[in-house]
Amino acid sequence: MAAVGLVIVGLIGLFVLKRLYSWMTSKEKSVQIVDVTEDIALASKVAATISSIFWFLLAPTGIFAFFVSPPLIVVIAPIVAAFAAGAYFIYALAKLYDKKRRK
Repeated sequence: MAAVGLVIVGLIGLFVLKRLYSWMTSKEKSVQIVDVTEDIALASKVAATISSIFWFLLAPTGIFAFFVSPPLIVVIAPIVAAFAAGAYFIYALAKLYDKKRRK
């Protein structure tokens, strides 16, 4: 079950990298910045939700937590959540920049 969570989060990570690469190679970077940051923010929100669900289901609890190492999805869940928060912050800055540029 942990492998399924890791695969899903990994696929979302590949989507984020693909979207960043397509933005970096495009000619209209200033026009597409809001769309790219929105896509990345939404994808990271999905990844954070999935990892937190698996975190809830797979985290060892009670006395059992002292004797086993947690699955990898439990270890990376806070990192994914922090990335999602940062992605939304950058998306908000890009949205404000786009509004100011259009005025």
